[in-house]
Amino acid sequence: MKKIIKLILSLIIKGSSMIITIFILRWLNSNLTPLQLQDFNLASLYSSTFITITSLGLGIILIKLYNSNEEESEFNKFWSSLFAYQLLLTLASLIFFFIIKEYLNLNSIYILPLLFVAQMLLAIDGNYKAITDYHNKSIQFTITEFLSKIIILILLYSFLFFNILKIDNDIYYVIILFSTSLMQLILDSYLQRKHIKWVKPNISILLKHRKLIGLVALNMSIFIITSNLDRFFIKFFNYNEFELNSYINAYKIFEIMMIIEQIVLPIFIANLIKNITIKGLRTDQIWKSKWTWLILINGAFSIILFLLASYFVLPFIDKNGIYLAKSYEAVPYLAIAALFSSISYCISQYFLYRSKIKYETYSLIIYLILSIVGYIYLIPPLGGKGAAIATLIGFSSLFISRIIFFIFDFKFTTLPINKII
Repeated sequence: MKKIIKLILSLIIKGSSMIITIFILRWLNSNLTPLQLQDFNLASLYSSTFITITSLGLGIILIKLYNSNEEESEFNKFWSSLFAYQLLLTLASLIFFFIIKEYLNLNSIYILPLLFVAQMLLAIDGNYKAITDYHNKSIQFTITEFLSKIIILILLYSFLFFNILKIDNDIYYVIILFSTSLMQLILDSYLQRKHIKWVKPNISILLKHRKLIGLVALNMSIFIITSNLDRFFIKFFNYNEFELNSYINAYKIFEIMMIIEQIVLPIFIANLIKNITIKGLRTDQIWKSKWTWLILINGAFSIILFLLASYFVLPFIDKNGIYLAKSYEAVPYLAIAALFSSISYCISQYFLYRSKIKYETYSLIIYLILSIVGYIYLIPPLGGKGAAIATLIGFSSLFISRIIFFIFDFKFTTLPINKII
């Protein structure tokens, strides 16, 4: 009964968090000029891409260590070494961004470093999710994340009504994001202090897992680069800030839908993989499994939810209607891409359980090649709409290739379910 209550409470909090995110997006669209919004979107794109690539997938390895039978000392060494690496990475990255700032097409030189540090703090804080998940206390992480967004929303609208500081709106938002990210990290560090013992960082612990780190880092890099290239190409082909901001608004809805469907999807996937690996289901039995149908229903629901969200949320976010017409052009293609992404994600998790990361790599390479071809040929004549079509082509190719490799790999054997990655 307690688990059900925690699940319901978690769903309510995560749902409320999504609503707050929508209000934050509304504030950004209403209070930033088109050029300021473009600067913020590009800076966010640069920093998130860089952080994901340079993180080397160490967070995923951390989750593996904490959910396996590794010794506690092994985990503490990895944790401390990971923290030291992320700290050094932050300092080195700030120097790197300062050197290349003239080539980033940003009008404000302050947005990127502030936003990068804020997102890096959130990435470091994400390491605590492994701990809360392991101890069945995910609700703690969910609550601190929710409180952080509540504070952001209050401070944003306080600035709007009372004009507390005489600074640009975009700088004000990034300062708030940095402050709340730091607060969230400190709070999670305090809540999980009993489960962490800080030790001297040791690079050898990272080298010990270098093969796994290399494969995971490669896959993460291919995926994040490919997923973000659409917006880079829109800017590269000299489309103005209205075209870029319009497409990004539609893509934000796509990202929100991905987060929403992840609330219950991992539960369905875990149960289906248990049936496949432990019970040794045949192909025909997989299609008859209730968990398979729940995954398919969840995917279909994502399309309906995406279309409804686009119809109601996009006008709410863009209350002045500056980007609305262009945003709607991308919606149908991103909605179908959301379906392919949802179902395709399930197969990627199967590869991880089966220790078949190479199949995931092959699928992602196909995804990268076809997406780039789509971006090059479709964005110049169609702009944001072409980017959406190319995104659909990319996710559909990822889905098809994962299906093919799944069929090729599928064997009627049993595996221990705790063999992750």
